[in-house]
Amino acid sequence: MSTVITKLTVTKALSQPSVLIGFPLSIALYVSFFFGAQKSKIATSEKQVSWLLTFMSSAGLTLASIPRFYNFWRSGWDIRSFQVDNTFDTMILCYFVTYLILDLTLGSIYYKGQINLLTGWIHHSVYTFMTVYFLCHRLGGFFVVASILELPTLIMALGCLWSNLRSDYLFASTFFSFRLVFHAFMIKTLKQHHHIQTLWIVAASIFPLHLFWFYGFIRQQKRKYQVYMERKRAMKQKILEEKENLQSVASCSTSSVSNFASKKEISRLRKFFAQGKRLSFGSLSGAL
Repeated sequence: MSTVITKLTVTKALSQPSVLIGFPLSIALYVSFFFGAQKSKIATSEKQVSWLLTFMSSAGLTLASIPRFYNFWRSGWDIRSFQVDNTFDTMILCYFVTYLILDLTLGSIYYKGQINLLTGWIHHSVYTFMTVYFLCHRLGGFFVVASILELPTLIMALGCLWSNLRSDYLFASTFFSFRLVFHAFMIKTLKQHHHIQTLWIVAASIFPLHLFWFYGFIRQQKRKYQVYMERKRAMKQKILEEKENLQSVASCSTSSVSNFASKKEISRLRKFFAQGKRLSFGSLSGAL
């Protein structure tokens, strides 16, 4: 049995108490963390600074999604488990859209070189309108469940801020599991069971971007592997050349020792014959 939920106008959606509280609260959290992290030297380079807001956003969304995702799994993937949203879900939507706006605003000032057209301005603008769509259709519950897709982003953000935490394999496995497999499953489930018949189209429109990103990651790993193999071959060649040089030096040393031994033997024989001649001459003189 489908759940009937009243659609809100944009004005009513943005006038909800949870929205009016969620936006300023989210701004305060993001701005405090952004400048506090720079002051405490968590981020020093422009690239690291550009990942601060993304780290906070992905961490918050991932943590918020875990209970909802768990209930969705326990229900046997029943979409009714998230069809009714609550105040917390709406505030998480506000938390996300605040990130989108601040990332472009602060990014234009503090890390302009890290914002590109596709993953910056176009991506954030589209997702901002999408978030308003979710608010109007009261899809906060669905959004929070889908926020588990931010787990790969969190892993990447951790690696960018703290290099010792970087794990390309963990990123790839979570990206493939959630942004490709789970996302494809959700498209199918939404199309078959959700009361908003256009929601699966919204989900499907995002899927090609995930494919594009994963394709880019595979290409990056392929290039890194090629560089690794080239370095490995160069190292083997260097070791082989060093061995050949050592063998050449050893051969020269052996030859020098042999030559030295031969010269020493010749010198000894010369002395022997010289002494023999003196002995013979002395004996002959004595006899005379």
